Amino acid sequence: MKSTPREQQLELTIARLRSELATTTRALAERDERLRASETQYRLIFDKNPYPMWIFDPTTLGFLEVNEQAVHHYGYTREEFLAMTILDIRPPEEIPRVVARIEQARQPYALAFRLTGEWTHWQKDGTRMQVEAAAVSIAFNGRSAVLVLVNDITARSRMERELRRSEQVYRLLIDHFPNGVVALFDRDLRYRVVGGRGLMASGMTKERFEGKLMREVLPAHICTVLEPCYRQALAGKDALVEVPYLHRVLRVHTFPLPDDSDTIAVGIVVTQDITRQKRREEQLRRSGQRYRTLAQARERQLIASDRLVSFGELAASLAHELNNPLGIAMGFAQDLLSETATQDARYRRLQIIVEETRRCGQLMKNLLELAAPPRTTLVATDLAALVRHSLELISGQTQKCRVTTVCECAPDFPKVLADAQQLEQVLLNLYFNAIEAMPDGGTLTVQLGLTLPSGENTTGDRQSSTAEATITVNDTGQGIASADLPKIFHSFVTTKKQRGMGLGLSICESILRAHEGRIAVHSTPGQGTTFILHLPMRNAHDATV
Repeated sequence: MKSTPREQQLELTIARLRSELATTTRALAERDERLRASETQYRLIFDKNPYPMWIFDPTTLGFLEVNEQAVHHYGYTREEFLAMTILDIRPPEEIPRVVARIEQARQPYALAFRLTGEWTHWQKDGTRMQVEAAAVSIAFNGRSAVLVLVNDITARSRMERELRRSEQVYRLLIDHFPNGVVALFDRDLRYRVVGGRGLMASGMTKERFEGKLMREVLPAHICTVLEPCYRQALAGKDALVEVPYLHRVLRVHTFPLPDDSDTIAVGIVVTQDITRQKRREEQLRRSGQRYRTLAQARERQLIASDRLVSFGELAASLAHELNNPLGIAMGFAQDLLSETATQDARYRRLQIIVEETRRCGQLMKNLLELAAPPRTTLVATDLAALVRHSLELISGQTQKCRVTTVCECAPDFPKVLADAQQLEQVLLNLYFNAIEAMPDGGTLTVQLGLTLPSGENTTGDRQSSTAEATITVNDTGQGIASADLPKIFHSFVTTKKQRGMGLGLSICESILRAHEGRIAVHSTPGQGTTFILHLPMRNAHDATV
């Protein structure tokens, strides 16, 4: 039987409705599956959350659900929780505040907002704890509910209370700390209290530091040094370190500040400026070094003096015993020399005998001078004229040895109290030593200079605390080995391989000491040697005869 158009239209509508119903059924099934999966997921998040969580009815305030951490942290079983209200975990004095918040809230979301914040809760055993609560309104099992998550901040609150107490207790002490800067810092290395008279002395204010982290106010290189000390204090141990800062030296001492329960919430740092102390220590160290140097020099002088006393006795005895035989030998040798023709082969031999006998006599004279140096007579002396005259005396020797002399002496150089004869003896000794050190010729330079009391000088020598005249004798010879320099002025020490007793420089040093001056030497092997004579610039009334 053929369907009418109306029936055909009805069948199409029914088919479309069936298709839509099937689609809707599948969508509902998928939604239910997602809801079940979501419920399982959120149940897992709720139950296994590390923070205590619960759901309560905003009308009855009764617990609807609690997680495992709430059971563990508060000490109640799940069944006990579900038989309680949120007022049962509050201390009596806090219940009125909770009730007032509830009465002010007309909707669940408003209640959730008003219950968010810091509260005091009770555990089952009566222990109080400070918590930070976060609440949100949700739908639970088809009705309105409030989800709460709490964080136990008891330890943090106690630390903050201790910090506030410490700040109040130590503020007065810190502000009047007489020597340096004192600060309290917390576990974040944030300065809580800063003060001390040293803070004002350094031109800084406590506002620059208080409330700020160490790394916000101090240079990075200083923080690198101080942070381990701060951490050590917070771990319960003292630390002490010295830190250079802005051309100063600071001593930084950190130590813990435990509370009544031995919990360390803050540390103390004491900073003191020890720049002056370090300078004094350095001055003492240098003074000690100078004292040791002078003591060693004095000891060497005493040893040398003892040697000279013994040597003087020996020299006097030798001079007495040998001068007469030497004089007799010299006389006979000179007689024989005058009677012998120069062409005679014996003439040169006799000449050598006379020269060597004369040299022996000079050696005996040197020995006696060293053992008993002549009295020094200080008179106003023209050093420039003395230097020029001494160079004239050796002009023949320098020409013979191909040595060029250079004299750098200002004609208007001030006069100096000195014994001209003895100084000339010193200069001649240095000249002859220089000539011998230049067997192939060279340059001998003599320079006259002045060292001023301020330390400025015209010779480049080390500074002096008093004005000094300096005579510098420089050669371009072989130089002196560095190993020989420390003992170059000792008696009987010589660097000459063939002859010499090593008395010349020792006598030179004794003459300079008699002038209350000194002699110094600088030498580089292969480049030459420089001797510098230092003579004090004294007034005429200082002369000794």
